[in-house]
Amino acid sequence: MEILKHPIIPLSPRTLHVCDDDEIRLIFAIVPCVFSWASAVLAEVPINEEGAIVGHGQLIGWGNARTKPVQLVDGRWLLPAYRDALSTPVFYRQAADGVWEEASMPFTWPRQAIQPAVFVRKDGFLQAYCRTMADEKVLWKMYGLPDGSRWSKPVASGFSNPSAAVDSLKLQSGAWMLVLNDTIGVRRPLSVTLSTDEGMTWSTPKVLIDADGGEFSYPSAAQSPDGVIHVTFTWKRDYIAHASFTEEWV
Repeated sequence: MEILKHPIIPLSPRTLHVCDDDEIRLIFAIVPCVFSWASAVLAEVPINEEGAIVGHGQLIGWGNARTKPVQLVDGRWLLPAYRDALSTPVFYRQAADGVWEEASMPFTWPRQAIQPAVFVRKDGFLQAYCRTMADEKVLWKMYGLPDGSRWSKPVASGFSNPSAAVDSLKLQSGAWMLVLNDTIGVRRPLSVTLSTDEGMTWSTPKVLIDADGGEFSYPSAAQSPDGVIHVTFTWKRDYIAHASFTEEWV
């Protein structure tokens, strides 16, 4: 189903946001300069379950996004985003009136950290895992204040990263899950790992998919009410694939 269209400017869907009132909002990127993600501007529109626009949208701000918003302890929503031109994260926070505002843009150079995937800890503080764009080839980790206004410098998480996206998911059990490429040179295999102590330790990554001659990347994870975990990802850059499993399998 076609939701949005522009005759010249590319419009790229980034993530879905299900609000407190169960309203679904599509967050997407407007890319004025066709050949550069650095020009991307984020916006959102409300849609229904059939994908039709059902209300007025709004511009969010300069940047790109890949992971879903998380709800802060004060009830507001935080959208993890990033700016390609600066190779650094940016975080947008939704006010009570629904308007997005820039909460912070932690300058991470020389460690280039983008596409943050965020967990909210029990104490309210934030923990983000970021794709690297630098030579270190490690998955970066950052700590943030409960309102997302300030962040630590990136530190090594203990996982490798071949400049590939990662996704985070807090499971119904309370465990944290990461979907990632824990490698250096190629975006395969795609693996999952669990933490039961809020990221202090992680299980040995379990391979979700692997095969020669391609990549398995850009994961997005969700858990359905029946407890089944669902992960969609790029299959060798040809199409989007889906895998489902339980927490016990990991």
